[in-house]
Amino acid sequence: MILKGRVAIVTGASRGLGKSIALELAKEGADVVVAARTAVEGEGLGAGTIYSAAKEIEALGVRALPVRADVGSPEDVFALVNRAIAELGRVDILVNNAGIGVNGDVETCTVEDWDRILAVNLRAQFLGIKAVAPHMKARGSGAIVNMSSILADQVADDEANPVVAAAAQASGVGVTAYGVTKAGIIRLTKGAAADLAPYNVSVNCLQPSWTDTEGLRQWFPDVDRSTWSKPEQWGRATVFLAAADPRRFTGRVVTEADLDYITALTGRAAVR
Repeated sequence: MILKGRVAIVTGASRGLGKSIALELAKEGADVVVAARTAVEGEGLGAGTIYSAAKEIEALGVRALPVRADVGSPEDVFALVNRAIAELGRVDILVNNAGIGVNGDVETCTVEDWDRILAVNLRAQFLGIKAVAPHMKARGSGAIVNMSSILADQVADDEANPVVAAAAQASGVGVTAYGVTKAGIIRLTKGAAADLAPYNVSVNCLQPSWTDTEGLRQWFPDVDRSTWSKPEQWGRATVFLAAADPRRFTGRVVTEADLDYITALTGRAAVR
């Protein structure tokens, strides 16, 4: 267990990719703070709450701390980190996973929705880093993993893919608001990595393509997902980033093309 004794915060961890990441960290011995807005079954999209996710994590023999938090609120983000330190004693790993989408293309997206997606997807990752940085710097170690997307540098122009077509229909071909936040996350990662490198703190980024989460399975039950990556693979990538030597691996963007290599390094077969 390469993460035994470490404490991780994972935002957006009640379901989907965040939950898979939290479980993979727990399998390697990390105690996990499960942070999300969903405290009651039926809230939001899909099944799962911070409490049900925490129960699955605890079944792996580690500690889990469910915390209801809206990462769009600076107060919630700082309170989340402070509670993690108060109850679990430390924060070694931060996974900035939480994110939302909004409707409307570049013309019809409202200013309110634009500001909200920037707050939840981009500003929240800055706040998370800002909140854990003093603690990690004082300890002289830490790993931060940010969540970007393939839509950081691609537009949803492939109408042959039903998922892409649905995104384009809801948000315009460019999926502009969402894509802007995900592009910003990559630059935030590179800048924060440079800022924190002297303190032995790594900052890296995941850039997933289409991933076979339970949410997309529910929304698009008839879509061929055979070529999609699996949530567990991104969880293993997060384990790799959390355990990697920050002097040698920081400021990196991990894409789908890197998954098999990382799987080989971490010693667990890829889920296909």
